Amino acid sequence: MAVGIALVWVVLIALLGVWRHGHVTQRHLSLATMDAQLMARSNARVLGQRFETLRTIASMLSGQERLGRAAFGFNTLSLQTPNEDWGDLLVEGELALLSQDFAGMAHELGIDGIYLTNRDGYVIAASDWGSDLTHLQESFADAVHFSRAMETGEGEQFGVDTVNGKPRFFFSSRVTQGAQVQGLVIIATSSDRIVPLLQRGGEDVLLTDPFGVVVASNNDNWMYRAVDDADLKDMEVVALGLRYGRSDFLSLPASAQAETMDDVLEFGRVHASVVEENFVSHVVLPIDELVELRRANLIMMIGLIVFGVLLVAVVALALAQIAAIRERAIRDSLTGLYNRRYIDESLPGLIELDERGRLAGLALVAFDLDKFKGINDTWGHDVGDKVLRRFAQILADCARRTDLPCRMGGEEFVAFLVEQNLDGVTIFAERVRARVAAIDDLAPIPAGRITTSAGVVMRRPGEGLEEMVKRADALLYRAKANGRNRIEREDQVSDALPADAAD
Repeated sequence: MAVGIALVWVVLIALLGVWRHGHVTQRHLSLATMDAQLMARSNARVLGQRFETLRTIASMLSGQERLGRAAFGFNTLSLQTPNEDWGDLLVEGELALLSQDFAGMAHELGIDGIYLTNRDGYVIAASDWGSDLTHLQESFADAVHFSRAMETGEGEQFGVDTVNGKPRFFFSSRVTQGAQVQGLVIIATSSDRIVPLLQRGGEDVLLTDPFGVVVASNNDNWMYRAVDDADLKDMEVVALGLRYGRSDFLSLPASAQAETMDDVLEFGRVHASVVEENFVSHVVLPIDELVELRRANLIMMIGLIVFGVLLVAVVALALAQIAAIRERAIRDSLTGLYNRRYIDESLPGLIELDERGRLAGLALVAFDLDKFKGINDTWGHDVGDKVLRRFAQILADCARRTDLPCRMGGEEFVAFLVEQNLDGVTIFAERVRARVAAIDDLAPIPAGRITTSAGVVMRRPGEGLEEMVKRADALLYRAKANGRNRIEREDQVSDALPADAAD
């Protein structure tokens, strides 16, 4: 240890001995560039996290049964009401209460707007219901995010708000009642709310969209300017107007795009950019003050950098070891799926959210491989392990990001899903069943030999994990008793059971 410290010290003294003005300038420029790159990467991560939060808000709101009922009620009444009188349906009752709740929610979450539309894009509840520039009774029908969400379930778009003319980011999610789409819930946040999350000091921060146009910046001089390679020529004037509220775009000055060292020295700025969420996060960092600061604190910074790197390395190593131990503890070693321990730790939180009405609903699918013991007995446990791994892969492939597939033990698997009713859960279970039944490449097992049965339940109010598992297991047993390779759900079960249900 002493020798190592001595060698480091000698190297540092040697570097200081050969320090020259030109080299110091070059080093400061390099450090400034690295800082700009770190800022740009950090800003990109912050942007991604913020967008994911806004998506989550839209998704959670769209899953609330209350919104589905309100939209359904309006859609029903609007069929019997002339268009010019639709506004009378919004000033009282559930829609009026929703607008008031949206206003409080938008304030608490730090976003500009929360809107509920009907199927045609007509806004029937809005967080800005009491303002002069309210979106209530306006329409999002022409917006890209609206049409995309109506088609796929979710939509996103940057564009100029047609009501107040401000640049905003929109996140839409489909609202359903039963199996029918009733409208959308839309989350809107402005560029002004995005920029404070990104800026740390005297640097200029910019976001450019996929067309190379600046859509958010702390420097108003950069707004709606275009980078040199901006691809706007193929967009029609109408499309440009809808997206940006204008059709003419000045180019960003060279000082904001300085990339080469000569440009950096000429303009006194360094530029870095990182792509995230189809946007490009730019940092334009002035270096004059930075150079002086580096000169004045050079010795102290060397010591701090060395100490910080060592400390981070030690802490990172310890955290990595802890994370690895934790991951091994909650993962099934054979299939890589979460295990029973993880279920016991995680499910109480999901159950609590469901009990408080924060989820659309919580469902459980219990799977079991049919006659798996016969596979082990006939072809051996190595082949049986391959079957388990293949089933786990199918289960994970069919699951969404919000689903939780787990291995309970042996050939028993479960999946927890956030769903509103059994229809969506049954579609998932049937997809898994069909893919398992189609396995034909696990020699020497013949095609069609591997099948699975499943029991599907929705969580009931006040019900805990064990009660859900018991009900799902009972339906799983019924599926096996009724011939295997089938799905049984609690609202569609057969009374007759064959005598032989053994695996």
